[in-house]
Amino acid sequence: MGYHRYYAHRMYSIPRWLEYFFLFWATTALVGKASAWVAQHKQHHSYVDTEKDPHSMKHKGFFYSYLLQFRSPIQKRFLIFDSAVKWQHRWYWTILLSYIVVVSVFGVFLEAWLYPMIAVHLIGGLVYSYSHRQGKPHDDFWLGLVTCGEGFHKTHHTSLAVRWNKFDLGGWLIEKI
Repeated sequence: MGYHRYYAHRMYSIPRWLEYFFLFWATTALVGKASAWVAQHKQHHSYVDTEKDPHSMKHKGFFYSYLLQFRSPIQKRFLIFDSAVKWQHRWYWTILLSYIVVVSVFGVFLEAWLYPMIAVHLIGGLVYSYSHRQGKPHDDFWLGLVTCGEGFHKTHHTSLAVRWNKFDLGGWLIEKI
């Protein structure tokens, strides 16, 4: 709901405190700075399943699209820098390291940071790789359920709707905001 649907597509409006909340949790999930993530996603939409698509399994292979897509070069024209994103960009490593220290002190390192971070990356990688089979996006019901709607990837590429399926939990939550 944060990096993808709010920052990359501006599908809805939220109060500033919720922006910072999304940025904080994305930082702790170690998915990178919002500016870079959004730029790569915009490139993905501009160059779907071509050589320039940072997520293209067809052109980059499964391993790269699943694990290494964050290493793709970023086209500067896709970067965003509103005030909240600038704040996160500046304080990204301080926030992340502070969070790791806090959860370690309280003895919940694995439960509060490592397990959720691994889950975010495993599930996100499936959308990048599996939902773009044979050089085109697909809707995958099971992946849509596991990813709160992100696995309905073909509908996402072809529709401006906020909710991509009746089982799209992310879209449902956005409709309630």
